Amino acid sequence: MRSATGSRVGFKGQTYETVKGIAFGYNDDFGDYWEFLEPRVEQAWRLLTDDGTLCPHLDYWEVHYAKVVRDALFGRESFLNEIIWAYDYGTRANKNSPSVGSA
Repeated sequence: MRSATGSRVGFKGQTYETVKGIAFGYNDDFGDYWEFLEPRVEQAWRLLTDDGTLCPHLDYWEVHYAKVVRDALFGRESFLNEIIWAYDYGTRANKNSPSVGSA
């Protein structure tokens, strides 16, 4: 959490404090989520052209599991890169930032 008195330093020198206990508040059902996600990843694999790109946007709780599924379908060698969203800095475009278009 951003805080003027925080002990961690982030983007542009902003300071943050660690708020413990948030992980214990995560209340999601992993099984239900995968019943939702897996068939959609399989469908994307089926529909994408050979030069197509899949860019899932998932939270940090699930993204690593989704990568395992994508690696199984697309092959590990198909992984191109990971886009990290920086909430307090990364949303502002400038002339040095690449833009990402949508299809």
